[in-house]
Amino acid sequence: MKIIRTVVTSLSENTYIYINENTKKAIIVDPGGEPKKLLNIIKENDIDLYAILLTHSHIDHIGAISEILNYKKVPICCHEDEVMILKNPEMNLSLKLKRKNISFTPDVIFKDNDIFDFDGTKITVIHTPGHTQGSCCYLDLENNNIFTGDTLFRNSIGRTDLATGNYDSLISSIKDKLFSLDDNINIFPGHGDPSSIKNEKENNSFIL
Repeated sequence: MKIIRTVVTSLSENTYIYINENTKKAIIVDPGGEPKKLLNIIKENDIDLYAILLTHSHIDHIGAISEILNYKKVPICCHEDEVMILKNPEMNLSLKLKRKNISFTPDVIFKDNDIFDFDGTKITVIHTPGHTQGSCCYLDLENNNIFTGDTLFRNSIGRTDLATGNYDSLISSIKDKLFSLDDNINIFPGHGDPSSIKNEKENNSFIL
C-alpha cells in the first residue's frame, strides 16, 4: 500500500490518497479542498478512485468532494452519527467559513467496528466521538496504518468546542480505543505530521 499525503487549504488539512499499488485503485480520505491539486495527483499517478472515506464532515475535510464526484462518481462513506453534520451546512461549517451551503448525503453509512472492503484490503471503522459525535478512524491492521482525522494528532488532540464536540468523549475514545491498538501502528492525522501509537502513549501530554 502507498500513501500520498497532500496538505490543502489555509487550514493545513491532510488529505490522503491510499493506493493499492498492484491494482492502482485508491480511496481518498478527507478530501478537504484544492480539488485541482488532488485531481492532478490522481491523474498523474493513473489512479482508479474506489471511494471517499470521511473521518468527519467539517468543511476542511469535505471541501473537494463535489469536484471529485464530477471526475468520477464514487461512494461517500462516513459513520452513522456523522450523517446529520454532513448534511447540515451550519454544523459542517461550510456556511460560516465558505459562505456556501455545502451538503452531502453519504452512500455508505458505517457503524463501529464495521469492515470496509477496499479492493481486498480490510479497513476497520473505529467510532471515536469527541471532535464530533460521528468522528471515526480507519484502521488497516494488515499494513499497520490508521487515519485518525481530528481525533488524535502528533502530540496533540482535536478541538471539542464545535457542534457535537465533547472533551470527555474525545479522551475516552483515544484512551479506550486508540491506545488499545499495537504500538507499531502508524498514525496519519487530519492535521500535522504522522506519528505512531507508541509515540502518543509516551509523549502526548494531553492524554498523559
